[in-house]
Amino acid sequence: MAVFLGLILFLWLLYDYVDWHNDIYQVTPDQILDIERKPFGTEDKKAAPLENILSIEYERIGFLGLLFNFGTVLIKVGTTTFTFDHVF
Repeated sequence: MAVFLGLILFLWLLYDYVDWHNDIYQVTPDQILDIERKPFGTEDKKAAPLENILSIEYERIGFLGLLFNFGTVLIKVGTTTFTFDHVF
């Protein structure tokens, strides 16, 4: 039973890592891009020009976020919020 639960935990962690690794957060000279790809093929793309950015915020949650200097960046463009998770 423990082996079965360990296998399920490993597969869940592997899926979560691949899901995180497929996401692309990019800032170009004229726009920001947020491409979120799921491991089984779905893809969500968002882009916005830099001149439309209203605010930029960040959150470093917990001791590990403070220690290793990573967290979530929130960029507000109009009524849309771009969320970049686990960014150094």
